[in-house]
Amino acid sequence: MSILVYYLMILKNRKGLLNMLTKSFVRILSVLMLVGLIAACSSGEDRQEKYLERAQAYFEEGDIDKARIEARNVLQINPKNTAARQLLGEISYDDGDIRKAYGMFLSVLDENPDNIAAHTSMAKIYIAVKDYDKTIEHSNSILAIESDNALVLGYKALALAGQGNIAKAEEVAAGALLLDPGSTEALGVMVQKYFNEKSNEKGLAVLERGQLANPDEVRIISMKISLLENMGKTEAVEAELIGLADRFPEESRYTQTLAKYYVRESNLDAAEAALRGFADNNEDDISAKLSIISFLLQQRSKEQAIQQAESYLDEDKDQSKFSAALAQLHLFTGDKDSAVSVLEAAVDRDPRSVGSIEARNILVSIYLQEESVDKANNLLAEVLDIEPENADALLTRARLSLSDGEIKDGISDLRVILKNDPESIVAMTLLAAAQELEGSEGLALDNYKKLMTLQAPDLAVLTSAARLAISSEQYQEAESYIRQALELEGDNASLVTNLVKLLVLKEDWDAARSFANRLVDSEKSRALGYFLLAGLDTRLEDQDSAIKNLKASLKAEPKGVESLTGLSSLITEKNGLEAAVAFVGEHCKNYPTQAHCRHLFGSLLAQSGKLDLAIVELEEALSLNDKLLITYRQLAKVYGSQRNKEGVVAVLERGLAATQDQGLAFDMANFYYQIGDFQKSS
Repeated sequence: MSILVYYLMILKNRKGLLNMLTKSFVRILSVLMLVGLIAACSSGEDRQEKYLERAQAYFEEGDIDKARIEARNVLQINPKNTAARQLLGEISYDDGDIRKAYGMFLSVLDENPDNIAAHTSMAKIYIAVKDYDKTIEHSNSILAIESDNALVLGYKALALAGQGNIAKAEEVAAGALLLDPGSTEALGVMVQKYFNEKSNEKGLAVLERGQLANPDEVRIISMKISLLENMGKTEAVEAELIGLADRFPEESRYTQTLAKYYVRESNLDAAEAALRGFADNNEDDISAKLSIISFLLQQRSKEQAIQQAESYLDEDKDQSKFSAALAQLHLFTGDKDSAVSVLEAAVDRDPRSVGSIEARNILVSIYLQEESVDKANNLLAEVLDIEPENADALLTRARLSLSDGEIKDGISDLRVILKNDPESIVAMTLLAAAQELEGSEGLALDNYKKLMTLQAPDLAVLTSAARLAISSEQYQEAESYIRQALELEGDNASLVTNLVKLLVLKEDWDAARSFANRLVDSEKSRALGYFLLAGLDTRLEDQDSAIKNLKASLKAEPKGVESLTGLSSLITEKNGLEAAVAFVGEHCKNYPTQAHCRHLFGSLLAQSGKLDLAIVELEEALSLNDKLLITYRQLAKVYGSQRNKEGVVAVLERGLAATQDQGLAFDMANFYYQIGDFQKSS
């Protein structure tokens, strides 16, 4: 992974290292703005100023809830107060509600288009989602007012690099570092430059200068660790990781990273010591103890992991997470009885506790694997009696309802989950699928669209959304979804086929041909690619090209029923029936065991009046595949043309016996009716 990509990932992960910023430049600007904009000229303005000062103080102290209340108090007095809106945007951003933050920052710019803090916040959002054009747009708005803003120059440099304008990005980043050697964004660009040039020592020197200028910035340390790893300086990597773990003794992620490093270096004792040290120093952190159990399972032995889980449970029998962990370990080792025993003990210890609910939900999954549905349903009823809106239980019950065809019941449970957790990916995915089954395709498509805003859509979501968009004739959206899906799986023949069909509807022939050729270039789907090209040629009334492509399709896949049938029709239309008979007959000679070829050859012979030869070929087709309904019907027609009533009846009876298709019984009844044998017809 490149240093720059690694850095962008850090920047995008709001819950990750970005939150480690202590006094961000944006917040400093915000403070200056708050102080500068508020003038105590009246009683209302005095109150605004006091609320705003308190809001900012709470925000700096990390008391987000109180900061939010005080900032809202400002807006109750003056809804257009841009300082309060900016602060609420910062709060929403820190809470992870990017959409609300975006709205707040945008409202600030509506009131004051030159607001530096709001433009900076917008640039930060856009660089995180890799919208480089918008990042540069907001950065330029700031730099037109404040050309020596190192932070914003860093954002612009990152965006330019993302656009591929590397030379300009490096120029802008170098300028930012002259202003502030600790500009993290600019450092990311310059370190990538030196990494690409294999000048890692220069990159390291730049980072060390950045550390001196900005010693509390964790992202600089993270880039340094990544570079040191590439340089093979393991001792320096270890020292930096230990330094981070020591600096943040209550943040498990740094100790976890250190432990993973030791595992990678095959130093399991050091890894275990790091994890145990963190757990000892954070006795109330249950996840730290669970990490030790996980480590023992993965790196030591199942027995040691079970022994540790039992020890933790003995120390704290009311801690449901230890019961759950121990049960899962027993399940992992195949000891289902012990797992059930642990979980039942947790339920009996305190039947209405949170731990007992969790234990019941695990028991439900065990019983469903055993197909003991009644036991599972009884436990689900117990859980929902104690906690009527328990998400795990509702989700399981919804799945059971949907699998039983009780669509409305399943949808009802899923809506309760989403009422409490509107961003539940699992519940929303199930709801969309259920709504499609129910026939509410519009609602299903809306939910697939919501899923795409919550996370990067996977192939299944994009494919489902495309299918529904096509069904509702929203072809532009369908095309967009298919194109996104093809970025995930470029050789998916079904997706390419659907895209070609959509492009044909738009009469975008060049694009359709381009995607069809993508399949031609794929050995696995070459026959389909040629077949699609032939379809395009047919639409454009280019028979010669269509015939050429169908022949290529048939060569790539000699069993291609559609290609052979299409060729038969085109050759008949262009060169006459006898030419088609000759072509198909030659193909059957080369591939004598293809039932469909024999059927097609017999049908062509019948059209040319060679009924006896047609019967021979059709009978040969049925000897190869006695389930071919179309062949029984075609053979009956030939006998009918010969006015051979017994032959018609015999072949239809044979077909009915071989296929059990009631359509043939109807054909027989219709035949008797036509010849006036009403009793047999009845």
